[in-house]
Amino acid sequence: MRIGVSARWLNLASGGAREYAEHLIRGLTTIDRQNEYVVFHSSPMWLGQFPCAKEIVIPSPNRWLWEYAGLPLHVSRQHIDLFWTPSYVIPFPVKCRSIASVLDLAYYFMPQAYRRAEVLYMRCMLPSSVKRASAILAISERTKSDLVRLFPEAEPKVFVTHLAASPVFRRITDEAALASARAKYGLDRPFIFHAGSISPRKGLSFLAKAFVDLRKQHGVPHRLVLTGGRSWGDPETRELLRRVPREDVLMLGHVAGSALAAIYSLADLFVFPSLYEGFGLPVLEAMACGCPVVCSNLTSLPEVAGDAALMVDPRDVQALATAMAVALTDAPTRESLVEKGKARAASFTWEETVRKTVAVVRSFGPGGLSMPS
Repeated sequence: MRIGVSARWLNLASGGAREYAEHLIRGLTTIDRQNEYVVFHSSPMWLGQFPCAKEIVIPSPNRWLWEYAGLPLHVSRQHIDLFWTPSYVIPFPVKCRSIASVLDLAYYFMPQAYRRAEVLYMRCMLPSSVKRASAILAISERTKSDLVRLFPEAEPKVFVTHLAASPVFRRITDEAALASARAKYGLDRPFIFHAGSISPRKGLSFLAKAFVDLRKQHGVPHRLVLTGGRSWGDPETRELLRRVPREDVLMLGHVAGSALAAIYSLADLFVFPSLYEGFGLPVLEAMACGCPVVCSNLTSLPEVAGDAALMVDPRDVQALATAMAVALTDAPTRESLVEKGKARAASFTWEETVRKTVAVVRSFGPGGLSMPS
């Protein structure tokens, strides 16, 4: 078969969506030699990333023309048998069999985190995309459950393919690398770390309150350090963060790759109080780097963290502050979290994700008698 792949998400600055697209495209094009892959880029800067595939740049002045004009035209010209998009929606002009990935249903279950136009677009386009998809890849059991709640008829064609931490996320022990990260990012004090967009669904308002309580009640010397871009529509969180004394909070913006691994390795604690996640990849990244984790017990996070994190409802600010204090000050708990976290992170691999995805893809080819379990 000739498989077409949308690689538009490579243009994202960082985050689980970009990690998912990059790792899965690389894995599919490298491992599945039974099929021929054609990767459609929206920018020439990504050419050469996938040497086992044919790569095509589709020029377009904006996302919408790329998605609904240029991409379908090239899918047709390349005689694609099966098209895969990681970005939820299969463009309606694409007429061949298709697979869509769904990372979460926050547009339905937490719409206040997005612009109204984005919510309207997704709610208009996703139902028809789900109906037309030959198969759907969900990145967690929770995402599958949410999808089936909304679209019960889709259940037989939804398959769970978890994410995993990139191999770059490992405990950094090289003192020169750690010293470089400290100097570059101003990490001159012990710190509690959070990675992820500054968005209403990330629970940062609760983290800010819990951090202030932690400082008052336990007198810890830690600063709060955050990475990730600011999202739309979150004045409450930004205002609460402004109330934290300036010297006690540090916002670094986007940090990626080995630099991010160094920050995880330097942190005394990683806190992820998200209200809604389709997966929660930063939890595994922190664990892989040997950083103890306190996280939310909502949506997909128990599925990802297992027993390797202290989990609380982040809306209970006192419970969150108490869990942070325990993880920082109780040595046996810290040791347990670090060891369990490393094992938990290692149990999720991109190799397994790719293997399951290849099984779905091959089920549509010659001899594919049934969908994989």
